[in-house]
Amino acid sequence: MKFLISRDKRQVFRIGFLKENDTEKSIDTIVLVYKNIRHTKSTAVLKSLYLLCGIYKLSIVFFCIPKSVRDFAYTTLASNRYKWFGKLEECPTMPEEWKKRMINLN
Repeated sequence: MKFLISRDKRQVFRIGFLKENDTEKSIDTIVLVYKNIRHTKSTAVLKSLYLLCGIYKLSIVFFCIPKSVRDFAYTTLASNRYKWFGKLEECPTMPEEWKKRMINLN
């Protein structure tokens, strides 16, 4: 999220957090809703990069990789990110300028 919001010069992206409830299983991935279509995992990441414009539009070439392969890579990276990149001791506070971009998803 930090990567996207800090590079989103056109302020296209809004921030929302999905809360788990009793009637629906928890969603443990990035979710992008674009043109009323919900995208998850690798497709959400690639579409998000594409929407940033500039050099990130080159991410479109990764759509030639089958979704199952992309999602396997996404899941592997997500499962190991703390081991490979470290983990913060406490959750950082959201910058004030991001708060105006919050939306309620529930």
